[in-house]
Amino acid sequence: MFKDGNSWAYKGKIAVPFEPGKYKSYYKKGFSKKKDAQRAEQLFRDNFSTHQKDITFDELVNLYRANYRTQNVKESTLIGDKSHYRLHIQPVLGKYPL
Repeated sequence: MFKDGNSWAYKGKIAVPFEPGKYKSYYKKGFSKKKDAQRAEQLFRDNFSTHQKDITFDELVNLYRANYRTQNVKESTLIGDKSHYRLHIQPVLGKYPL
């Protein structure tokens, strides 16, 4: 929180889930009271983090695979990992939300 002229403002950075090293900057001004700016920032941070939590274990694995595939991994390793996940892990954990 800081004073921006005659009004209060907030700014900061928040980590982007599932994207290591990436951050989103935010800035908002025009609040008449410091307490209003604090509430607005907390609401923004809560909505940003909860908005990203609507993901299942399957979706997380798919995001991981997309990143994993870009590395130098043999095709046989990818096929084996996919088969192992499909047969043993997905039936148990696949539909659980994170």
